[in-house]
Amino acid sequence: MKQIALFIMLVAFAQVSFGQDEAKMLEALQVKPSIEVKQTSTKFQKENRPAFTAYINANPDEVGKAWEQYVHDKCQCDFKKKKGVYSAVAIKLPEITVETISLFSTIEEDEKGARLDVFVDLGVAFMNTKNNPEESAKMEAMISHFVRGFYVGWYDEVLKDQRKLAEKTTKEYEKVLKEGEKLTKEISKNSETIQKSEADITKAEKEIVDLQAKMDELRGTIEQSKSQIISLEKQVEDNTKLAASEKAKVEAQSQVVERLKANADAIRTGK
Repeated sequence: MKQIALFIMLVAFAQVSFGQDEAKMLEALQVKPSIEVKQTSTKFQKENRPAFTAYINANPDEVGKAWEQYVHDKCQCDFKKKKGVYSAVAIKLPEITVETISLFSTIEEDEKGARLDVFVDLGVAFMNTKNNPEESAKMEAMISHFVRGFYVGWYDEVLKDQRKLAEKTTKEYEKVLKEGEKLTKEISKNSETIQKSEADITKAEKEIVDLQAKMDELRGTIEQSKSQIISLEKQVEDNTKLAASEKAKVEAQSQVVERLKANADAIRTGK
């Protein structure tokens, strides 16, 4: 548990950034990523070598930084990168084997994001599932642990940003609703003005001709109020449409957050 917590903190510290691919990566993360490590045969040192391969929906550079830190913490060794190859020579990884090994890794951009290939040099040959089934299973488990921790850290960062966006969208929606309430009150106020003016007209009509000027004035007030109502009703209509649009954004963003949280929880618990 201590190793898992440490690794998650390291990944979170890296603060994975999407950059120009933000929308693409966010869409990818809304589908629960598959965590799978396979034995493959990949060209390395001018020959096809047995490799442990995993695909990660992430930027290769970010995966490289996290993998370098992960291996360093595992063996307390220097994990150097040269010409695209991460190398840790003559190291000890007790959880894999008691023998001294050399670890080589390449991380290439792939249509899925990044492809991680890990080559384990046992000295006389490269580790493979056929000749080294027990050690290979442990190595696959170690790489799976890395990928899972990487995703957990990444989901935590993305969820934090998306929750902020959801909160901002909700505030905008509430702002629109308040504006709608304000416009409705204005309509009510003008409706009351019309009712009062109509009552005064009824009273004025019972008066003698001398009150005709007063009635004309009141009619003018009514027409002005009606004009204002028409204008306000148009604003209410526009506000209603805007409120519906903002509500849809809130609901969509809430769905994004729920899917992200569900995926993060599923990965965190290993389900």
